[in-house]
Amino acid sequence: MNDKIVLLQSLFREARTNRFPLVFAIPGSGQIARHAIEGGAHFLMVLNVGLYRVAGVNPLASFMPYGNANDQTENLLHTQILPRAKNVPVVAGILANDPTLPVQTRFRKLRDLGIAGITNWPCVGLIDGSFRDALAQEGFTFEDEREMLSEAKKFGFVTFGFVTSPQDAHVMAVSGVDALVLNVGWTHETHDIYEKNDRIQYAIANINKMIDAVRTTGKNPILFYFGGSVTLPEDTAELYRRTNVHGFGGGSVFERIPIAKLITNTVKQFCSVPRYTEGLSPDEGMGELVGASPAMLKIYKLIEKVAPSP
Repeated sequence: MNDKIVLLQSLFREARTNRFPLVFAIPGSGQIARHAIEGGAHFLMVLNVGLYRVAGVNPLASFMPYGNANDQTENLLHTQILPRAKNVPVVAGILANDPTLPVQTRFRKLRDLGIAGITNWPCVGLIDGSFRDALAQEGFTFEDEREMLSEAKKFGFVTFGFVTSPQDAHVMAVSGVDALVLNVGWTHETHDIYEKNDRIQYAIANINKMIDAVRTTGKNPILFYFGGSVTLPEDTAELYRRTNVHGFGGGSVFERIPIAKLITNTVKQFCSVPRYTEGLSPDEGMGELVGASPAMLKIYKLIEKVAPSP
């Protein structure tokens, strides 16, 4: 077992009790990877979608046959990410049912590179309609992704299941993945405060449905939020207050303003938002009031005490 796998497993153990979240970045270039690490990203997740995002192409292109998705990810790892990752664990996305290379051979190559984890990417759960049907006819299904991750676990990798529905979250949890990336769709930025609030509430409701489905399995994977309209550090405060996710992952959310220092600072801000305030469970607190100091906790209790009075 390589040191990066041990480190990632250690981060998972700490995440169950740590006040602050695990944050991972999905970089599309070595420069972005370097600045995300400087900002405090705990690990990197390398997906072929990063190549398209940096090129200014719609992320759906990562599903299209412009090349082999797994070869694209490996090339990004070799040329851009691993030279900058240093001691930070790296997770690689693998397209299940790659017709060009047996998955076992792919895993051996990634293991030799020092990769710590594997996730199912491109994830068919993000596709619907006739395109999804076409993928299924070619043998690209959610079940294939689940089986691929089970095989990755046999190779000793830390496994991450990208899921988009309570049903898929249940199946992935039962299969024994180490972590779930609860995906609520492609990242969507809006400047209308009311629309953004509605989208965040919708995302939180969906996340909690997926978490409820996981709990019925008796399994206890690490849970990450990904996608949707949570695009600012302050958005995650509401997310952590109303769900039990252990962390957050983002790609374009860290790259919307591609300036090195801003990328670093943005990642730092996401890492600094506590998942829960000391002494308070996720469903407790004073709504939008923020603060976890002894003085603030005392004020919360005072508010609760006098609230029934005129």
